[in-house]
Amino acid sequence: MNNKNNVEDIFRYNLRNAINEYFLSKKTSNNNFMLDAAHRDVVSILDDVCNEFENNYDNAILDLN
Repeated sequence: MNNKNNVEDIFRYNLRNAINEYFLSKKTSNNNFMLDAAHRDVVSILDDVCNEFENNYDNAILDLN
């Protein structure tokens, strides 16, 4: 169980860093940075990831045992 928690912590850490880097790159590359637009991008990406995970789980591509 401890190993599972470590994997989840690492995943969450990496996800937070990726989102932070995305916001920073959007801000530095765009003079008209709009936080709402960047937020919508991140939410859309996360929705896609969740949908793909659910589809893979439903199609027995992933086994969580």
